[in-house]
Amino acid sequence: MRGHGRAHRRLLGGRHRCVALGLEARIACTGLVERLGKYDRTLRPGLHLKLPFVERLSCYTSVRERVLDVPAQRCITMDNAPLTADAVVFYRIRDLTAAKYQIDDYAVGLSNLILTQLRSEIGQLSLDQTFTAREALNAILLREANSVTTHWGIDVVTLLASR
Repeated sequence: MRGHGRAHRRLLGGRHRCVALGLEARIACTGLVERLGKYDRTLRPGLHLKLPFVERLSCYTSVRERVLDVPAQRCITMDNAPLTADAVVFYRIRDLTAAKYQIDDYAVGLSNLILTQLRSEIGQLSLDQTFTAREALNAILLREANSVTTHWGIDVVTLLASR
């Protein structure tokens, strides 16, 4: 037995031991592991091993649907009537790697994107049309938001604009 232990120590480089830490990813959560500062892998739910000092958990988040309340914004309609509009966005992180490395802060980016699109679309409507075209406005905003956020790894599920 002792001889087996010495041979095993020689294979490991003398007295040095290889140490690994276990990480547990919970249900509906994912994490990103960076090895020496560079993206290495994505952790799905389950038990994973991480090498200390070499690998670090750079991001750990839920992939469930989230709610973003876009603050009220003053808009001008086509007939120069002032209007205050806000929105509620329901979104889901589809690809955590893209959400982490393609944009600095996806929540701020999503909020600014919706505000800009909301002002632009309301500017193309008259005041009377803003009352009747709410569902069409929501559909246009949802389509335009998804065309941009697809590159960020985010899916906008529902977008509800209100004035």
